[in-house]
Amino acid sequence: MFGDPGRGKTAAVRMALGEVPLGWKVTWVPVPVRPSVAGMRCAVFDALALAGRFPHTSALADAAVTGALSGEPVPKARG
Repeated sequence: MFGDPGRGKTAAVRMALGEVPLGWKVTWVPVPVRPSVAGMRCAVFDALALAGRFPHTSALADAAVTGALSGEPVPKARG
């Protein structure tokens, strides 16, 4: 979520998080101001505490994050 300071972004997110159904896990992912896509991927990877180093390609990073969020096994990188 992006916007000028003081416009209620944090308050809106916190209110929305209050509506999350019981049993759902919520994680706050801190990111720098105006992050790159790669920076967002890395922040989510770190917030999920995924094992290993951050993948060297966007496809592998996306697969790791998607797998973790869906509960499905993550495919191994070929090497």
